[in-house]
Amino acid sequence: MVDLETWKSRGVRIEDDSTRVQFLSALEFIEKLDLEGFEKLADIGSGPGHQAFIFKRLGCDVTCVDYKRPIYANLVWTHPDNADFHETFDLLWSHHCLEHIRDPLGALIQWWGWLKPGGRLLLTVPEIGLVMSSGHINSYNIPLLIYHLAMAGFSLAGKTIQKQRSHLRVIAQKSSNYDPRNNFTASLRDLADYSLFSPSVMAAIKKTGRFTAEDVHLHWLGQKSTPPKGTIATYDYIINAMWKG
Repeated sequence: MVDLETWKSRGVRIEDDSTRVQFLSALEFIEKLDLEGFEKLADIGSGPGHQAFIFKRLGCDVTCVDYKRPIYANLVWTHPDNADFHETFDLLWSHHCLEHIRDPLGALIQWWGWLKPGGRLLLTVPEIGLVMSSGHINSYNIPLLIYHLAMAGFSLAGKTIQKQRSHLRVIAQKSSNYDPRNNFTASLRDLADYSLFSPSVMAAIKKTGRFTAEDVHLHWLGQKSTPPKGTIATYDYIINAMWKG
Protein backbone atom coordinates (compact mmCIF):
# COMPACT_ATOMS: atom_id res chain seq x y z
CA MET A 1 0.00 0.00 0.00
CA VAL A 2 1.34 3.42 -0.98
CA ASP A 3 1.31 5.56 2.15
CA LEU A 4 -0.15 9.02 2.57
CA GLU A 5 3.21 10.79 2.59
CA THR A 6 4.07 9.27 -0.78
CA TRP A 7 0.78 10.48 -2.24
CA LYS A 8 1.43 13.92 -0.76
CA SER A 9 4.77 13.96 -2.54
CA ARG A 10 2.86 13.20 -5.75
CA GLY A 11 0.58 16.17 -5.26
CA VAL A 12 -2.27 15.09 -2.96
CA ARG A 13 -3.23 18.01 -0.71
CA ILE A 14 -4.55 16.69 2.61
CA GLU A 15 -4.16 18.57 5.85
CA ASP A 16 -6.88 17.79 8.43
CA ASP A 17 -7.38 14.51 10.28
CA SER A 18 -10.94 13.87 9.06
CA THR A 19 -9.89 14.11 5.41
CA ARG A 20 -6.86 11.93 6.11
CA VAL A 21 -9.04 9.16 7.59
CA GLN A 22 -11.42 9.25 4.62
CA PHE A 23 -8.55 9.24 2.15
CA LEU A 24 -6.86 6.24 3.74
CA SER A 25 -10.17 4.37 3.86
CA ALA A 26 -10.68 4.98 0.14
CA LEU A 27 -7.09 3.98 -0.57
CA GLU A 28 -7.72 0.57 1.04
CA PHE A 29 -10.39 -0.02 -1.61
CA ILE A 30 -8.57 1.53 -4.58
CA GLU A 31 -5.35 -0.41 -4.09
CA LYS A 32 -7.22 -3.72 -4.52
CA LEU A 33 -8.82 -2.79 -7.84
CA ASP A 34 -7.70 -4.14 -11.20
CA LEU A 35 -8.33 -1.20 -13.52
CA GLU A 36 -7.07 -2.86 -16.68
CA GLY A 37 -9.60 -2.46 -19.48
CA PHE A 38 -11.51 0.29 -17.65
CA GLU A 39 -10.78 3.74 -19.01
CA LYS A 40 -13.52 6.27 -18.22
CA LEU A 41 -14.47 6.79 -14.56
CA ALA A 42 -16.84 9.17 -12.79
CA ASP A 43 -16.17 10.06 -9.16
CA ILE A 44 -19.65 10.81 -7.77
CA GLY A 45 -19.55 13.00 -4.70
CA SER A 46 -15.91 13.73 -5.41
CA GLY A 47 -15.57 16.60 -2.93
CA PRO A 48 -12.09 18.15 -3.12
CA GLY A 49 -11.08 15.49 -5.66
CA HIS A 50 -8.45 13.59 -3.67
CA GLN A 51 -9.65 10.17 -4.84
CA ALA A 52 -10.22 11.39 -8.41
CA PHE A 53 -6.62 12.60 -8.35
CA ILE A 54 -5.46 9.05 -7.53
CA PHE A 55 -7.55 7.48 -10.30
CA LYS A 56 -6.15 9.97 -12.80
CA ARG A 57 -2.61 9.14 -11.70
CA LEU A 58 -3.48 5.47 -12.19
CA GLY A 59 -4.39 6.15 -15.81
CA CYS A 60 -8.17 6.67 -15.77
CA ASP A 61 -10.02 9.37 -17.70
CA VAL A 62 -11.80 10.92 -14.70
CA THR A 63 -14.88 13.14 -14.40
CA CYS A 64 -15.75 14.60 -10.99
CA VAL A 65 -19.48 14.97 -10.20
CA ASP A 66 -20.10 17.20 -7.21
CA TYR A 67 -21.67 20.52 -6.19
CA LYS A 68 -18.20 21.95 -5.64
CA ARG A 69 -15.26 22.10 -8.02
CA PRO A 70 -12.27 19.90 -7.17
CA ILE A 71 -9.20 21.66 -5.85
CA TYR A 72 -7.00 20.02 -8.50
CA ALA A 73 -6.84 22.04 -11.70
CA ASN A 74 -6.31 19.05 -14.02
CA LEU A 75 -9.60 17.31 -13.14
CA VAL A 76 -12.75 17.53 -15.28
CA TRP A 77 -15.78 18.65 -13.24
CA THR A 78 -19.54 18.47 -13.78
CA HIS A 79 -22.24 19.91 -11.52
CA PRO A 80 -24.85 17.22 -10.64
CA ASP A 81 -27.64 19.36 -12.11
CA ASN A 82 -25.80 19.29 -15.45
CA ALA A 83 -24.82 15.62 -15.36
CA ASP A 84 -26.51 14.33 -18.51
CA PHE A 85 -24.52 11.18 -19.26
CA HIS A 86 -25.67 8.18 -21.30
CA GLU A 87 -23.63 4.97 -21.15
CA THR A 88 -20.50 7.09 -20.82
CA PHE A 89 -18.43 5.43 -18.12
CA ASP A 90 -16.75 2.08 -17.55
CA LEU A 91 -16.63 2.68 -13.80
CA LEU A 92 -18.51 4.75 -11.25
CA TRP A 93 -16.76 5.44 -7.96
CA SER A 94 -18.79 6.77 -5.04
CA HIS A 95 -17.20 6.84 -1.60
CA HIS A 96 -19.45 7.89 1.29
CA CYS A 97 -21.84 9.90 -0.85
CA LEU A 98 -25.07 7.89 -1.15
CA GLU A 99 -25.94 8.33 2.54
CA HIS A 100 -26.23 12.10 1.91
CA ILE A 101 -28.60 11.95 -1.09
CA ARG A 102 -32.30 12.66 -0.55
CA ASP A 103 -33.42 10.07 -3.13
CA PRO A 104 -30.75 7.35 -3.00
CA LEU A 105 -32.71 4.80 -5.03
CA GLY A 106 -33.40 7.39 -7.73
CA ALA A 107 -29.71 8.30 -7.74
CA LEU A 108 -28.66 4.67 -8.17
CA ILE A 109 -31.06 4.28 -11.10
CA GLN A 110 -29.64 7.44 -12.67
CA TRP A 111 -26.10 6.12 -12.21
CA TRP A 112 -27.13 2.83 -13.86
CA GLY A 113 -27.86 4.85 -17.01
CA TRP A 114 -24.43 6.51 -16.90
CA LEU A 115 -22.60 3.19 -17.14
CA LYS A 116 -21.65 1.44 -20.33
CA PRO A 117 -23.00 -2.12 -20.73
CA GLY A 118 -21.09 -4.34 -18.32
CA GLY A 119 -19.82 -1.33 -16.35
CA ARG A 120 -19.11 -1.46 -12.62
CA LEU A 121 -20.23 0.56 -9.63
CA LEU A 122 -17.58 0.86 -6.90
CA LEU A 123 -19.53 1.97 -3.86
CA THR A 124 -18.83 2.60 -0.18
CA VAL A 125 -21.44 3.58 2.40
CA PRO A 126 -21.38 3.54 6.21
CA GLU A 127 -23.15 0.67 7.93
CA ILE A 128 -26.13 1.59 10.07
CA GLY A 129 -25.17 2.00 13.69
CA LEU A 130 -26.23 3.82 16.82
CA VAL A 131 -24.40 7.06 16.09
CA MET A 132 -26.03 9.89 14.13
CA SER A 133 -23.73 11.95 11.91
CA SER A 134 -24.74 15.25 10.37
CA GLY A 135 -25.95 14.79 6.80
CA HIS A 136 -26.30 11.01 7.00
CA ILE A 137 -29.97 10.92 6.00
CA ASN A 138 -29.87 7.32 4.72
CA SER A 139 -28.73 4.27 6.64
CA TYR A 140 -27.75 0.89 5.27
CA ASN A 141 -27.18 -2.59 6.51
CA ILE A 142 -25.99 -5.33 4.16
CA PRO A 143 -29.44 -6.75 3.20
CA LEU A 144 -30.90 -3.28 2.49
CA LEU A 145 -27.89 -2.24 0.41
CA ILE A 146 -28.13 -5.42 -1.66
CA TYR A 147 -31.88 -4.84 -2.14
CA HIS A 148 -31.44 -1.20 -3.23
CA LEU A 149 -28.70 -2.12 -5.68
CA ALA A 150 -30.83 -4.87 -7.20
CA MET A 151 -33.87 -2.59 -7.58
CA ALA A 152 -31.59 -0.08 -9.33
CA GLY A 153 -30.34 -2.67 -11.80
CA PHE A 154 -27.01 -3.66 -10.26
CA SER A 155 -26.03 -7.29 -9.93
CA LEU A 156 -24.16 -8.72 -6.96
CA ALA A 157 -24.31 -12.23 -8.39
CA GLY A 158 -20.53 -12.16 -8.26
CA LYS A 159 -20.84 -11.77 -4.48
CA THR A 160 -18.33 -8.92 -4.33
CA ILE A 161 -19.26 -7.20 -1.10
CA GLN A 162 -17.31 -6.44 2.06
CA LYS A 163 -17.85 -5.13 5.55
CA GLN A 164 -14.75 -3.55 7.02
CA ARG A 165 -15.08 -1.68 10.27
CA SER A 166 -18.00 0.72 9.69
CA HIS A 167 -17.72 0.57 5.90
CA LEU A 168 -19.84 -1.44 3.46
CA ARG A 169 -18.09 -1.80 0.11
CA VAL A 170 -19.39 -3.33 -3.09
CA ILE A 171 -18.32 -3.92 -6.67
CA ALA A 172 -21.62 -4.23 -8.53
CA GLN A 173 -22.10 -4.83 -12.24
CA LYS A 174 -24.69 -3.11 -14.44
CA SER A 175 -27.39 -5.64 -15.27
CA SER A 176 -27.92 -6.36 -18.96
CA ASN A 177 -31.38 -7.94 -18.65
CA TYR A 178 -33.17 -5.55 -16.28
CA ASP A 179 -33.71 -1.84 -16.96
CA PRO A 180 -34.98 -0.14 -13.77
CA ARG A 181 -36.00 2.99 -15.69
CA ASN A 182 -38.56 1.17 -17.83
CA ASN A 183 -39.36 -1.99 -15.89
CA PHE A 184 -38.88 -1.12 -12.22
CA THR A 185 -39.85 -3.72 -9.64
CA ALA A 186 -39.46 -3.99 -5.87
CA SER A 187 -40.43 -7.67 -5.83
CA LEU A 188 -37.61 -9.78 -4.46
CA ARG A 189 -38.85 -12.78 -6.44
CA ASP A 190 -38.87 -10.81 -9.69
CA LEU A 191 -35.39 -9.42 -8.99
CA ALA A 192 -34.16 -12.94 -8.27
CA ASP A 193 -35.53 -14.03 -11.66
CA TYR A 194 -33.19 -11.45 -13.19
CA SER A 195 -30.28 -13.15 -11.35
CA LEU A 196 -29.29 -9.98 -9.50
CA PHE A 197 -28.36 -11.73 -6.25
CA SER A 198 -25.75 -14.21 -5.10
CA PRO A 199 -26.75 -17.90 -5.13
CA SER A 200 -27.36 -18.08 -1.37
CA VAL A 201 -29.60 -15.00 -1.40
CA MET A 202 -31.51 -16.21 -4.47
CA ALA A 203 -32.07 -19.58 -2.82
CA ALA A 204 -33.55 -17.92 0.29
CA ILE A 205 -35.82 -15.67 -1.79
CA LYS A 206 -37.11 -18.55 -3.89
CA LYS A 207 -37.81 -20.56 -0.75
CA THR A 208 -39.36 -17.91 1.53
CA GLY A 209 -39.85 -14.75 -0.54
CA ARG A 210 -37.27 -12.86 1.51
CA PHE A 211 -33.69 -13.10 2.77
CA THR A 212 -31.84 -12.29 5.97
CA ALA A 213 -28.31 -11.26 6.86
CA GLU A 214 -27.56 -14.92 7.58
CA ASP A 215 -28.21 -15.72 3.90
CA VAL A 216 -25.53 -13.27 2.76
CA HIS A 217 -22.12 -14.87 2.24
CA LEU A 218 -19.59 -12.10 1.77
CA HIS A 219 -16.98 -12.51 -0.94
CA TRP A 220 -14.37 -9.81 -1.37
CA LEU A 221 -11.66 -10.36 -3.96
CA GLY A 222 -10.96 -13.91 -2.84
CA GLN A 223 -11.82 -13.51 0.85
CA LYS A 224 -15.00 -15.15 2.13
CA SER A 225 -17.08 -14.58 5.24
CA THR A 226 -20.28 -16.28 6.41
CA PRO A 227 -22.21 -15.10 9.48
CA PRO A 228 -22.58 -17.72 12.20
CA LYS A 229 -26.00 -19.14 12.94
CA GLY A 230 -27.81 -17.23 15.65
CA THR A 231 -26.48 -13.85 14.50
CA ILE A 232 -29.94 -12.35 14.11
CA ALA A 233 -31.11 -13.60 17.50
CA THR A 234 -28.01 -12.12 19.12
CA TYR A 235 -28.59 -8.78 17.38
CA ASP A 236 -32.24 -8.70 18.45
CA TYR A 237 -31.27 -9.50 22.04
CA ILE A 238 -28.74 -6.64 22.16
CA ILE A 239 -31.16 -4.10 20.67
CA ASN A 240 -34.02 -5.18 22.95
CA ALA A 241 -31.77 -5.03 26.00
CA MET A 242 -30.57 -1.55 25.07
CA TRP A 243 -34.08 -0.09 24.73
CA LYS A 244 -35.73 -2.07 27.48
CA GLY A 245 -37.88 0.12 29.69
